[in-house]
Amino acid sequence: MNVDLETIRTVMTIIAVGITIYLAFTSRSKKNSEQLTDHDERILKLELELNHLPTKEGQHEMKVAITQLAGDVKQISEKLDITRKTVIRMEEAMMSGGSK
Repeated sequence: MNVDLETIRTVMTIIAVGITIYLAFTSRSKKNSEQLTDHDERILKLELELNHLPTKEGQHEMKVAITQLAGDVKQISEKLDITRKTVIRMEEAMMSGGSK
């Protein structure tokens, strides 16, 4: 069997090009795989955080509760103002000797 040097060079060049192409594709694949794994982890973290947030209905319920609390605080404030005025009148009556 007689193989010339040019044929060996051609075969070696084809093998080298094939290996280069294979390595280029596999290295990109590994990089993409790493990026996808990173993205999966980030998405999982976001999903876990979103589970702790209230839903639309929950937000509405909180808004209603806060509105009710604001109304209750206003009523308490009005009653405290009435009590304050009563205490002032009683103090004035006591200071004047209770002659009224």
